[in-house]
Amino acid sequence: MVAPITAVYASLLGLLFIALSMRVIMLRRRDRVPLGHGASKPLRRAIRVQANAAEYLPFVFILMVLLELNGGAAWELHIYGIAIVIGRMLHAFWLSRFTGQSFGRYWGTLITAVVLISLAIANLRLVVFH
Repeated sequence: MVAPITAVYASLLGLLFIALSMRVIMLRRRDRVPLGHGASKPLRRAIRVQANAAEYLPFVFILMVLLELNGGAAWELHIYGIAIVIGRMLHAFWLSRFTGQSFGRYWGTLITAVVLISLAIANLRLVVFH
């Protein structure tokens, strides 16, 4: 069994995650902080942005691949994939630059939550009611 649609979006978000990781690495080198964030606010923020992606993306990928393998519609998977890429990019960009509430942080969080809930419901719909 293969899941080519999920593979596309997981790959795109994997590249985003590498970019977030590289930002952490560059700030660690710049601020000479081998572990944790020291007193560096930019490093602390970069670590949080990377960790937030690490917390949410595995659940999205698991639910997407399950939906795809259980016969979810291609158009539906593409909608979830496009939405999560946009949501995570908004979240990462805005949280990297602004403290507190911001346009991208709000919409990125909301899109992520809606995608996760929708994927969970879509999987239940396929498995329980099919």
